[in-house]
Amino acid sequence: ENTNDLLAGATQRFGANALDYQVSFRDTVRDELLLRRQDTLTDATVRHAYRPDESLSVETVLDSAHSRELLNEQPAFGTDDTALDNFTTWRSQDKRWTWRTHLGGKQSESSVLDVQARTQSLNTSAGFSFEWTQALRLTGEAGGSRAQATDSPDVTRSFENAGLFYAPRPVPLGPFQYQWSSSLTASNANSSDAEAVQTGTLGLR
Repeated sequence: ENTNDLLAGATQRFGANALDYQVSFRDTVRDELLLRRQDTLTDATVRHAYRPDESLSVETVLDSAHSRELLNEQPAFGTDDTALDNFTTWRSQDKRWTWRTHLGGKQSESSVLDVQARTQSLNTSAGFSFEWTQALRLTGEAGGSRAQATDSPDVTRSFENAGLFYAPRPVPLGPFQYQWSSSLTASNANSSDAEAVQTGTLGLR
């Protein structure tokens, strides 16, 4: 077996921006009786972060991964995956409001001998958290996705959820402290290939 590895990366900062990238490569050759197997793996990731102040954070990540397998120098199997994601977080100056969003897409291609397949997906979500008081917090989130695959119908999904959480200050009990909390949550999920699902929970501890 003969393996060659390569790894490289760097980080650059300019103002409120930070740019980071990493590249890895591995090539492995194995001789098995009358068969020579060669596996090649390549992965590259680029990450950009923008943080102008404590209240805002925007991060974008691009990742590309590729694999190839050769049998006696003939293509046998391969994959190509590319994903792009964006994450944004904003927090109010009084620290009571927090908003988060995510937007992402991915494409995957694979080949086995002469058979090829492709899948594509897009997903997005947005959510918030509100500190009503030091003890009471309200949360909510909604999102959706769409997926396409070779020789398959498109699939779309969506979800919504909300929560209310209450955790008062601990109550002194002599040398001990008693802490209790309660929560109320509700959620709804829909999919084009399944029935809708609604759930609700009430917790106390």
